[in-house]
Amino acid sequence: MNPKSGLTEIGGRPSVYFQGARSPKRAMEQGSPPRGLAEIATRAITTFDPKRAFAILRPAMKIVQDRCRFPGGSFVVTIGSRRNSPSKETDAMTITITAFERSPDGGKGLARDTRVRWALEEVGQPYEVRLVSFAEMKAPDHLAIHPFGQIPTYEEGSLSLFETGSIVFHLAEQHAGLLPKDRDARARAITWMFAALNTVEPPILELTTAKIFEGDKPWSEERLPLVKDRVRARLDKLSAHLGVADWLDGAFSAGDLLMVSVLLRLRMSGILDEYQNLAAYVARGEARPAYIRAFAAQFAINAPSSS
Repeated sequence: MNPKSGLTEIGGRPSVYFQGARSPKRAMEQGSPPRGLAEIATRAITTFDPKRAFAILRPAMKIVQDRCRFPGGSFVVTIGSRRNSPSKETDAMTITITAFERSPDGGKGLARDTRVRWALEEVGQPYEVRLVSFAEMKAPDHLAIHPFGQIPTYEEGSLSLFETGSIVFHLAEQHAGLLPKDRDARARAITWMFAALNTVEPPILELTTAKIFEGDKPWSEERLPLVKDRVRARLDKLSAHLGVADWLDGAFSAGDLLMVSVLLRLRMSGILDEYQNLAAYVARGEARPAYIRAFAAQFAINAPSSS
């Protein structure tokens, strides 16, 4: 049985809950997470300064690794949100997404499940996370949901989805908070969703490939500047469109959620810093409470251990 955990809001106050193969009472008898962990996670999740939230969470990671495993089951701490008390209908249609059992990015939030977590947090929908290993991603059960053996996937009742853009679009269509009500503004927001994934992200992914997988090739030094120029060509146009506005088209939308997520991949390259308005745009996205909760949820699983 896969262990599950998350953050639930009771009376407007967040608290951490843990579920696993055994009941909470039995878990306490066998060595559940220490009481202090809930307080640490709660403080982090209600801190709207991302850097401060990460600093608060980091010490908790060691506690999780040292104390959260016990005979008969294991607990993994995930911080997500359950807003309000779900109705019987909602409870029967639990949303489940998949994420890396251990993300290759070490908790930087670049794995695409973070985008789905963020969307779920923005629309206030409770969800559960099923962690999968690289081997499990290629197993028949997972391939039945995602034919290409990747994450994330989305399951709700009889509905199964894959592809991050599709999942975010579905959530935006079904719940208020990510698409405008006005018909034209809604269409423009959807256009920016496509622009983020189809126009801006491809050269950024090409840059990642060039640096990580092709860096040792004899032609790498000649190719890398060309790839960076292709990224800058996209950012030049995006920066010009954004100007001094907070968001791409009026209020925050699913288009901004995906665009910020895409631009975050550039942080380590230094290219984003060349565009002051885009760097500020990304910072605004990261400062949203929903993003902070989503980031903290994946960070609790993927953060590198501290010795």
